[in-house]
Amino acid sequence: PEVLVKSSSQTTAIDVWAAGVILLSLLSKKYPIFVGTDDLTSLAEFTSAIGTKALNDGLRPLERVIEESPLEKGHGGWRGFVRFTGNAQWLATQDQEELEQCFDLLERLLEVNPCARISAATALQHGFFRPAESELAVPMAVDVVAAARTATDNVAE
Repeated sequence: PEVLVKSSSQTTAIDVWAAGVILLSLLSKKYPIFVGTDDLTSLAEFTSAIGTKALNDGLRPLERVIEESPLEKGHGGWRGFVRFTGNAQWLATQDQEELEQCFDLLERLLEVNPCARISAATALQHGFFRPAESELAVPMAVDVVAAARTATDNVAE
């Protein structure tokens, strides 16, 4: 978002945001996830997911705000956005503890305020990547990647 609002405070947090968009695409099984043709359209897409208040709360430290939007609440955040994409049935089949860890990571990667966004190093230490009691907590991640391959194949056709 800091690129779209032309903030002079652009750091490597932009790359963390990009990783979050990739994870969002994998979870929603939608690619491309955002198709905005310009900065304003892209901001409207973010707003439709998280709502104007959440976007403005993140942009305020950058001294930027969106004046008005009919999308005050959005889809209730990134979790709601993933469910809105029609992926609720797949989500229901996933281990709910792993899914909670995944959504927590997603929300931290897609924090609008780059100063509050998780760092890459901290993200790699997140519970989503930590071993579970008896096995690595990676099965869901593997399933997400397989879903992405299917979605990409469908786009290519």
